[in-house]
Amino acid sequence: EESTNDLSEESNQEILSAENNEDLAAILAVKDPFDPIVGEFAKKYAGRTIEFDGNIANMMQYEDYTTRYDILIYVGDYSETTAIGPCFKFEDVNVSDLNLVGSEIPENIEMGQNLHITAVVEEYTETSGLFFLEPVSTEIR
Repeated sequence: EESTNDLSEESNQEILSAENNEDLAAILAVKDPFDPIVGEFAKKYAGRTIEFDGNIANMMQYEDYTTRYDILIYVGDYSETTAIGPCFKFEDVNVSDLNLVGSEIPENIEMGQNLHITAVVEEYTETSGLFFLEPVSTEIR
């Protein structure tokens, strides 16, 4: 017997963007990364895929590895003076984990690069204000 649920399940897994999801649009615009709506979003949408324009605000080697990184991501274009939205983090990733796509795929990534990010919502840590993401695809923009 065929399930009539197939269609609704598929639309449930639509990639969330600021254009199609008011909650995501709201958190991408917060001035304070500790705003309670960020944690609420993380709980409500855990496991869902989101998409947004961001930038590499900081990049550090992960522990003693030379090819694995913790990457701090801010919303929008890179700026040395301003940041909006929550602080997103890719933890313990190498460049191939980012699944770089698009016409210009660099050999290395670095602080200051603007990206279009598609990632799965993992968790939000209230104490650090960090929103952990699992990369699905990343495009240099």
